[in-house]
Amino acid sequence: MFAPTFGRGIADGAVGLDGSAFESLLDSVVADKRIVLLGESHHFVHETFALRMSILDHLARRGATVFGFEMAFGDAACADRYLVDGNPAWPNRIGTFGYGSALTRPAEGVLASTHDSFPAAAFGAEWVRLLDWFRHHPPPGGRWHLAGLDVDYDPAVAREQLDLDITISARGYLRDTIADSDRYDNAVRAAADYYSVRAPMAWREELMVRRAVHAIEAAPARGHIVLSGHNLHMTRGADRINIPGGVGPGGGLTPPLGCALAKRYPGQTCCIWTLHDHGTDSGPLPHGGAFQSTPRTLNAALARTGTAFALAARAHRALSRSWRIATSNGAVTRGLCDAIIFTAAATSLQP
Repeated sequence: MFAPTFGRGIADGAVGLDGSAFESLLDSVVADKRIVLLGESHHFVHETFALRMSILDHLARRGATVFGFEMAFGDAACADRYLVDGNPAWPNRIGTFGYGSALTRPAEGVLASTHDSFPAAAFGAEWVRLLDWFRHHPPPGGRWHLAGLDVDYDPAVAREQLDLDITISARGYLRDTIADSDRYDNAVRAAADYYSVRAPMAWREELMVRRAVHAIEAAPARGHIVLSGHNLHMTRGADRINIPGGVGPGGGLTPPLGCALAKRYPGQTCCIWTLHDHGTDSGPLPHGGAFQSTPRTLNAALARTGTAFALAARAHRALSRSWRIATSNGAVTRGLCDAIIFTAAATSLQP
């Protein structure tokens, strides 16, 4: 647990979020690592997207060409096609942005309220801005390639993607994953409580590891591959994620994605997190969207240092062990990474 004085001295190693010092910090963290795990504290805040663009811009100039993210494989295939031709029909078919079908079943059980209050329009608008950024900021001599790491939350939508003009390889892989999606959907759809979701969440994490490995092995041998998702997926220092009163990546039963990849690819991974102290989240949160980090967490300690900065973890002995962090829904858990991008205040998604 952190001492009350943890925040003292952190400013000595902190740098601003632009300029040569920031780029040098990223270079020192990424160095010769092939796999960059890019974590986000909240999915549904504007700063997640803005910071992601800044980091990816730097990594693209240093060889990154593949971006795998916490989105269904079929959705990511549509996003990837949008990078090719700019046809707005592709984002309109992405299930995460609210697309449904006549076959879509309504959510039930403990997850129904989350599904019903999903901010599809604002989330989609942020993502389309990000996709446009990918189109207009290609890596030298090529383009970005997108890959989905997550389960297809709506198998009906995934099946409809099979009829789209996506690449043959993507179509074949999508077909293979629909059975996986059905299994997850049937397990969580009518779950009465979060404890009942633990086993399917463990299976989901294992599926994400398989998809990440698929993307890594298919990527060019040279250059970085960037994998992005929630901080708790993208941690290399926790064999299990336990969230009191809820359920996190792996359901507390299996290692999170980042930890599994660090073991599979020793010496090839680094982890960069974004953290916030307070703000508003557009996601389906029980407390109305406003959040404030819990006292005696890393977030609260960083807030005593400044409002926006980056920090390499190795610069501080206190950061060499697992940290107590505040994250979405007010949950507090532990994790570990190699660098922190901190913005004290976060704002809602920008529609």
